[in-house]
Amino acid sequence: MSTSATEASWFLGNKCSLQEQKWELRRADDLIAVPLRLIDSASQSAVDDSLIGKDGETYRSFLYVADNLNRTFTLRSDGTTISVEPLQPGTVRDGTESNDIDYQSSTASISANWDNFGDAVRPSQRIIGYKVAVGNDRRYTSAKSNVVPFTDVGLNTGHTFKNLRLTPKTVRYYVTVRGFGASGVWTDYTSDGIYVGYAKGIKAGHVFLPKYQSTTNELTVHWTDFESEKFIENYEFAVGKISYNESVVKTFCDYLTSDYSSFFDVTGFQNVGTDTVVTLSGVSLSHGETYYVIVRAVDVAKNCIAAISERPVLVDITPPEEGVVLIGNAARNNEVNGKTKLELSFLENRNEVPILLKEFKDGESGVESYRVSLSEWNECGNYSASTMRLIAKDAEFDFEDITEYVFSSVNLEPFTPYVVRVVSKNNAGLTSVAYSSPILIDDMNPQSGTVKDGQTWKDDLGYQFSLDTVNGVFIHNSVLQNGSSDPCYNTNLYSFEKPNLDSTKITQNGLLGVKEGSSIEYQEGQVRSGLNKANITLQRSTTTNIMLSGAYGVVLDIMSTKRRMSFRLKGPSSSAELDAYVIASVVFWNGPRGTVGDYDPEDCNGTNVEYDSMGMQLRPRYVKVDGTTADPEILLWTRFANGTSDEQTIHLPLTVNLQNFHRFTFDFANDESTVSLRSSVSFNFDESQLAVLHNVPESIFGTTNVIFHSWNRDGFLPGLVDVFNPPKTTIEISDIEFSAKLNNSCDYGKPFYGWKSPIIEYQAGIGWQPLTDDVKEFETVFRPSKSCVKTPCPVSNCDMNSTTKMVPFNLTNLHLAPYANRTAYVQTGLLPLSSQYRQPAMYFVTIKAVTASGRIVVASSNGLTIDVTPPVPVFVDHVDVSWDVYEPTRHQSSNSTIALRWRFYDLESFVVDYQWAVGTAYAATDLQRFLSIGLKTFAMNDRLEGIIQPNKTYYASVRATNGAGLTDVAHSLGVTYVASALNPDAFNQTIVLLNRFELDSGKNLSVDIQIDRIKYTDRLGVSWGDISLLDTIYWQIGTNLKGDDVLPEMDVGFAGGSEAVIENASLILNGENVGGLTELIARVKPGYSESENFFRLEPGRITYHRIKVCDLSHQCFDVVPNPIVVIRDEDAVEMSVSNESLRLFVKKQNLVDDDVNPVDKSHSVSIEQLMVCDPVKHLL
Repeated sequence: MSTSATEASWFLGNKCSLQEQKWELRRADDLIAVPLRLIDSASQSAVDDSLIGKDGETYRSFLYVADNLNRTFTLRSDGTTISVEPLQPGTVRDGTESNDIDYQSSTASISANWDNFGDAVRPSQRIIGYKVAVGNDRRYTSAKSNVVPFTDVGLNTGHTFKNLRLTPKTVRYYVTVRGFGASGVWTDYTSDGIYVGYAKGIKAGHVFLPKYQSTTNELTVHWTDFESEKFIENYEFAVGKISYNESVVKTFCDYLTSDYSSFFDVTGFQNVGTDTVVTLSGVSLSHGETYYVIVRAVDVAKNCIAAISERPVLVDITPPEEGVVLIGNAARNNEVNGKTKLELSFLENRNEVPILLKEFKDGESGVESYRVSLSEWNECGNYSASTMRLIAKDAEFDFEDITEYVFSSVNLEPFTPYVVRVVSKNNAGLTSVAYSSPILIDDMNPQSGTVKDGQTWKDDLGYQFSLDTVNGVFIHNSVLQNGSSDPCYNTNLYSFEKPNLDSTKITQNGLLGVKEGSSIEYQEGQVRSGLNKANITLQRSTTTNIMLSGAYGVVLDIMSTKRRMSFRLKGPSSSAELDAYVIASVVFWNGPRGTVGDYDPEDCNGTNVEYDSMGMQLRPRYVKVDGTTADPEILLWTRFANGTSDEQTIHLPLTVNLQNFHRFTFDFANDESTVSLRSSVSFNFDESQLAVLHNVPESIFGTTNVIFHSWNRDGFLPGLVDVFNPPKTTIEISDIEFSAKLNNSCDYGKPFYGWKSPIIEYQAGIGWQPLTDDVKEFETVFRPSKSCVKTPCPVSNCDMNSTTKMVPFNLTNLHLAPYANRTAYVQTGLLPLSSQYRQPAMYFVTIKAVTASGRIVVASSNGLTIDVTPPVPVFVDHVDVSWDVYEPTRHQSSNSTIALRWRFYDLESFVVDYQWAVGTAYAATDLQRFLSIGLKTFAMNDRLEGIIQPNKTYYASVRATNGAGLTDVAHSLGVTYVASALNPDAFNQTIVLLNRFELDSGKNLSVDIQIDRIKYTDRLGVSWGDISLLDTIYWQIGTNLKGDDVLPEMDVGFAGGSEAVIENASLILNGENVGGLTELIARVKPGYSESENFFRLEPGRITYHRIKVCDLSHQCFDVVPNPIVVIRDEDAVEMSVSNESLRLFVKKQNLVDDDVNPVDKSHSVSIEQLMVCDPVKHLL
């Protein structure tokens, strides 16, 4: 028990309730220590703290009890002895936190914290307060408090002394805590000491991990730069997947005794002493996961700092994925899908191999680097080292997203496969190997083809109205047998040794058709031929002042069997003196076999020959007589026999070295849809088309002589210094090929194709000029399927049916301008004047074909003109075919036929088609739908009998389409079928001669006929009534009943009036002069000719009129008025009534004395004839 407090408890077990109970405490010698006192009757314990006892004394409790039955009894304990135990001290730590520190930076304060002294559960260990002191030596009691004396801090378990002046670094200070127990005892505990004046804490270092590793069972980590003023006592490290932030990492120093294993996936903190490089073995890391390492450093002062690795380590145990090795420039534009790659690769340059590495990837650690090598491949598909001969050493370079490399300074051989080997390494150090497809050399440009506007191969579109879309079409042909054939032709090689065509070596004095042709002589010996070639030598004669040359001719039937001829030519190789004067020439001509002719463009007067011819000349650089220099050129020319048509020449610059072979091709295969097949020849140089010769003589397209020869320009004759070595030059011809057409599509244009590598992409663009894309940049329009190629390395699963493919394409979203502004210049005086004008815009579609080797060829269409305006109608008129197929009408007499004439115009793309329709209402088509009639402007439907009804109006429509596809429709005003005919008798009373010309109407000059008399010879007229159903009236006058020698039948009713008059030699209708009579007669009477406008009726001669009246149905009948005779007042008239002779006496008037002399004139006339005598006023 305690020396100052005691406690007693009891249990009575009495079922009777108590009246009272009293308790007292006595020492063993019966000394009363706690006097008797009353205890609550319900209580079962008593406590007292007034005891003053000593260690070793024994005390007993006495309890006096009285119950409600007045019974009393006394209870006594067996006693308890006071035993005083020492207080249990707590641990004292320097610093303010639970971790004891040995060093601190402050010299003005010192802190300590401690665990509770004693035991709160046991009363003898209860603490009632603490005192704290600071000293500099814990060995001596007095030195424990010689810096700061004991200071009461109550029950606090931590305290800081401030405002001190402590000695830094050299003195160690101790904190002593004195705990006071409730039992009156106290105890001291002193810290292990602390040095002051040191830098605070410890500095974190850097933890390093490899970025990637390829193992899963171990991990190596190292760290540096952890620092403390006292030495580092130990390091600990932990490994996990989580990247903790700085604030979390800092907490790992809170409890140095904890390994924090719950925070880490692999291992909690492990103490590794002072090692800074550690390999953790026996772990199980996962592929594709990242791991972090946290290092905890603790110095001797128990300062702790923790740092996390600057980056994690990624575990990657798989090598990189094999990518695709693409070869050449063209491959960079080739889409690669997954593992897809070209089975063959082609290069245009044999001296370098560009490579492109794509799709090389590593999903975990990424690709770090490549090592590449180039080898000759002896066995395609066999990847063993024995099949490859290294020709370019390994090169290593770091990875980039798109990696390129070029093997340079190599010399690859054609038709020999090569391969590129690529070793890729990932960042974990693992490698994989990939190979390119076989590499082959392509030393030939692709062949350009024909590009057509529109999407119909046979018909090239010239116009369109769309401003948004342009369509085109071309033909793609798969790769050929390494340049040995042409998709359009079946080619045969000509043999010089055993000619397979009629051939000859020509002997001839002079060269026909050339001004200086007499300066040359052709001899057989100047031609030397072998298996596949012939040499022609031009040299100075050693005996005469002429040049000797050779000419080799073959006979070619172009149209029946051969449509193309090509050959290779090299030279001339000559002495310097002859360089500028040697012309190598190929001539096509229809002269006699064994003769040779040519053409000299410098012959200003022209030397004609009597044969058609065409040719090509290679003309070297030349200094003219005037000192100017003519650049080297290729001359193409045509000439007609005896100059019957204009010559044609085309001059092409010659920029290549003729000391090497070049191929020349003449293509006679033209478009049969043109007006004339035999009209043009295209010329190709080294597989590229350079020009087209038009208006070629047709005889050249039959059986013609093809002659190879050379001749001396301007009749040049070099000097002869050494007769044994005369000046000479040689040209060489080889590989002459004659080709017959194979493919019908070639009639309309040429396909695109490669020679030694396939075309893998086509791009289309649009420009203002051919071969440009300044309007629409090139874009891909077609990628051919895999072609079957004859190479040392076979191609699997190639498309055997892809030989020829027609490729339509369209370019959209164009926003084309419909018109182009142009400038015209007119020379006026010294300065030209310019003016702006607008014309429909023309665009050119260009196709760019790219081969697998990167070679490119382009070709353009012949132009597409924009036309945004439809055709313009001029008229649409009905005609009555029973009346006149040219005269417009609104009425007709036919009940079975509707006929129409029309006219439209289109100044841009022209009208290309008409359609017409018939209906019972305006613009209707119920009787005949629109039917095409081509370009005819007249149409007739004669199958409407029973459909056309009297007095009903019918209509027609014409739809015109122009070359751009725009249409416009025009409608007729209608035509009415008129069934009823007019009564001719109704007109007899209305057709009268004009009385104002003093017509003596009805005067009988004969007993049997009615003749009207007029007295004027220069005028005449006719009138008719106002008849609404009339269509027109025709008037005819003659000297016999049906004659028209005075006035041929002439329409006088077209003006809609009621009279026609001839006066002053003019025709007047309703008072309006419609023209001179002579001119009008000439229009209706072919061959009629008069020098001046003239009209005169002969006096006394009867003239007959015929009036033809036509109604609206174009039914006509004649109205014949009385004949007319001119009898003037001064005329004498006698009439023979019974066919008797008449004798008429007249007087002759003398102009001098006016004497009238009788003239006896007798004349026998038939009955009904008059004899009129006109006085002679002028006697000759």
